[in-house]
Amino acid sequence: EKAIMRSLGAISIALQSMCDMGLSSTPTFEQGPASCAVLWSMFVSILPQHKKGGHMRIAGRLRRTWVEIERRYWLQFITTSSLKIQKLLQAEDEKAQNLIFAGTKLRLVKPEAILNTYDPRLLADDIASALCHQTIYSRGESIDCLHDSQSNNLQNISQKGPHLIVLQHGWFATCNDMRLIQSYVKLLFPKAIVFNARSNQENSSLPIAIMGERLADEIQNYVTRNCPALGNANPNYGRISFIGHSIGSIIIRAAISTQIFHPFRPKLHTFITLNSSHCGNKYLNSTLISSGIWTIMQMQKTSLLEQLQLADADAPEKSYIFKLSQEPGLELFKQVVLVATRQDSYVPIYSAHIHVPLSNSQLGGSSDMFINMVRNILSPVIANPDIKIIRLTLDIDFKAQNLNTLIGRAGHIALLENPKLILLLLFGLYDILR
Repeated sequence: EKAIMRSLGAISIALQSMCDMGLSSTPTFEQGPASCAVLWSMFVSILPQHKKGGHMRIAGRLRRTWVEIERRYWLQFITTSSLKIQKLLQAEDEKAQNLIFAGTKLRLVKPEAILNTYDPRLLADDIASALCHQTIYSRGESIDCLHDSQSNNLQNISQKGPHLIVLQHGWFATCNDMRLIQSYVKLLFPKAIVFNARSNQENSSLPIAIMGERLADEIQNYVTRNCPALGNANPNYGRISFIGHSIGSIIIRAAISTQIFHPFRPKLHTFITLNSSHCGNKYLNSTLISSGIWTIMQMQKTSLLEQLQLADADAPEKSYIFKLSQEPGLELFKQVVLVATRQDSYVPIYSAHIHVPLSNSQLGGSSDMFINMVRNILSPVIANPDIKIIRLTLDIDFKAQNLNTLIGRAGHIALLENPKLILLLLFGLYDILR
């Protein structure tokens, strides 16, 4: 510490050297990274060198401070409530959530200012505001106890071995659609190995089982070539987490149910699903979207859409989505986060959150089938005391209305394209993914 403090006095010399080199003392957006790199390299060169690396100690402290300040900023947009795990099958009270979001908006008339670490143009977007409410399902603990126990459990989790985070895109998408999430995950979790899957980007309209086999095979090949340590038989050595968007989360569930993936099941850690139709898209609230899907299915035979509509069999109970609900899935993870967006008309909240809607009229004449599907998925989760499950609800206020916002597409893909939402999500879930 004393050696580092002695070295800090040399910063003024480095700054003067930068000015002599012609670098502006107030660098522009384009000059900034280069200027910081020159200053940092000069500073490192004058630090006392030892085995632990003086510059790495400073970098670690700076990163911890930055994360703490960033989390404090983003957490002001997140509210938290707790429900007993036995209520996991039930729908959340929409009126209560409306009051929570309204109260948060009033409280955030003048939110705490964001750090000056971002160029204003980076966070300039079409979103006026975004709020998040998370419901943590407990087994009798209070929210404070939940946070404390979660923090303690995370500290006790063995950090030995690599942490592989796999990203899976959705329908009619490519790995490029997950690129912004990939970049921010790498920024916040530099020790993790982030793998953006691409085995299904050539044709994402195939049957889900085939795409699941492809993903499982791709993960196996990637682990063999890039992180063979995950092949260690010790279940506490190494972790595998998933982030899936839309149909990508269903592909992930199909992948982990395959024989290829079976050896990696003990390594499963965190599963974050973003606007994913876990219970299919048969019961949409938007007539416009339902009509559009019907039109596409009439024009071309698409196995994926048939499966999402539970129309790939003569009865919904025989459909692939229902059969997948009977396979091992969420209960294999240590932590599960189900994210839904209120402005998403493509995926109903009750399908993204996997719960029974308040009104059975939304399910037509298939309420019993839907209830059984939800029970198939969640009953093993409720029975496993070691799983933590969270439902996140995003409420987005778009600055202007256009075709994408009217049909609900903007709400569906906002988490792929908007840096603010990605930062809100990742800093809110920082302890879960680290």
